[in-house]
Amino acid sequence: MSMHSVRTTDRSNNPKTNFSAGEGMRYGAYIINSTGATRTVSTVWSLSTPCGSVTLYSGNINTGTGTHYWSADGAAPSNCPGSYTFTVKVTYNGQTSSKSSAFTISGGGSGSGGMSVQSVRTTDRSNNPKTNFSAGEGIRYGAYIINSTGATRTVSSVWSLSTPCGSVTLYSGNINTGTGTHYWAADGTAPSNCLGSYTFTVNVTYNGQTSSKSSTFTVGASGIAYRFDFPLDEGGGIIGYDIMNSNLSNKNSECYNKKMSEIWHAGEDWFVAANTPVKAVADGIVVFADPTYSYPGRVIIIKHALPDSSIVYSMYGHLGMINGSVFVGANVVKGATIGTVLDQGNNTHLHWEIRTFEDGSLICNRSGKPGPGYTYPDRPGAKGYLNPSEYIRNHR
Repeated sequence: MSMHSVRTTDRSNNPKTNFSAGEGMRYGAYIINSTGATRTVSTVWSLSTPCGSVTLYSGNINTGTGTHYWSADGAAPSNCPGSYTFTVKVTYNGQTSSKSSAFTISGGGSGSGGMSVQSVRTTDRSNNPKTNFSAGEGIRYGAYIINSTGATRTVSSVWSLSTPCGSVTLYSGNINTGTGTHYWAADGTAPSNCLGSYTFTVNVTYNGQTSSKSSTFTVGASGIAYRFDFPLDEGGGIIGYDIMNSNLSNKNSECYNKKMSEIWHAGEDWFVAANTPVKAVADGIVVFADPTYSYPGRVIIIKHALPDSSIVYSMYGHLGMINGSVFVGANVVKGATIGTVLDQGNNTHLHWEIRTFEDGSLICNRSGKPGPGYTYPDRPGAKGYLNPSEYIRNHR
């Protein structure tokens, strides 16, 4: 369940972002239900305004499969001009998706006492305007503030972010600004654990009057796997890569017609408690997350683009649960929880691999895309499997 987009329109559904005080307007949201059935979701529609935050709606809605448009009518406030941010959040199965859009209201109110925010923006660290950032990338927040009082003034200013994960105050305090227009900036870093749409807002208050401007930007997965880390914090025991495990059953492998104890292990098995969170080893794109496949348990495969343009894949097997934000085509970041370990009693473990190919059915067509997890007679390295722990240690 996710937000596709939100917008403001006039009452005839014509998109519009500049309204006059008292003018009729319509708030709209496109919500995607990809669960395959009608669902009840919790939703909050809210406004961030120069005069404070307003909740337009908070409650449950029922939405069928596919993409659906929801709307609510309102009127542009007559006593609070300036920049607004309209945000819709939907929550299903503990996962929240959020989208925002900005609009302005002119007229009405009593001004800003000679002190106002002309505009705000986000840039890279070289001051080039930018609104799409990768997780972990350097970002600069900037604001043009106008002092038309005729003298240097001390004003109260609040710089804040509305994020998919909540509100954040970047700065709250006083600044001294001379007459005319002055540019103020502060450096930060695009969060690596909270992807989606952000709204950056600057308020200045002088003589009891507040002026505000907002701009929006997005933070997405970097798409490049610069660093890797292990999928679990630790394991109680490990069955290694490129070994024959004499503890396995004497049952024949479906792929090789050999005893399971006589074929080569293509990944690593880390023994941990059931329901232990499993993390993505690096930034990447999900290419397999079939909720009907049994390994036993679920399987996730993530594609990682490396800085040298080569590709590797990480595979995670024996999962009890797949995170709701993990689906084919989804971006993930290093360290994000993608699922949990399946309870298999005394055999509860995560099987994970690093490999150079996506489709394991090319090694054994009975295994499907995840692959068999073993090779024979060739050793795993000859089939495109890499030593998982060694690879992580060399790319941390």
